[in-house]
Amino acid sequence: MRDPASHPPIKLIPQGFSFDNVDIFNPTLSSCGRFVVDPAVAYGFEVREIGDGSTALRLDVENGYVLLTDDHASHDIQIYPNEPFRMSLFTDDDELIEQVELKVGVPLDYEVSHR
Repeated sequence: MRDPASHPPIKLIPQGFSFDNVDIFNPTLSSCGRFVVDPAVAYGFEVREIGDGSTALRLDVENGYVLLTDDHASHDIQIYPNEPFRMSLFTDDDELIEQVELKVGVPLDYEVSHR
């Protein structure tokens, strides 16, 4: 488990979050960007209910939180390359900052340049 006292705080950034001073734009990729990872194991996301029976993977950060869901508003993101999912960034006051449509194991810059 990550010890907050010995690590920098996790913070929201545009289109992602900063984790141990590394900007993460797709939490299904390792911090080096080379390997597909489970966001719960790699970054500490936890399953949370988000209303109406829907669930998400949630990561609480210093200035808000991050939610990951599949196309059916479920936390059950399939960790297979190219599977779509959504990352939503929120303030501490539950205001949506932005939503990013992503694919498992595909870097954000690849997504943008290959549309």
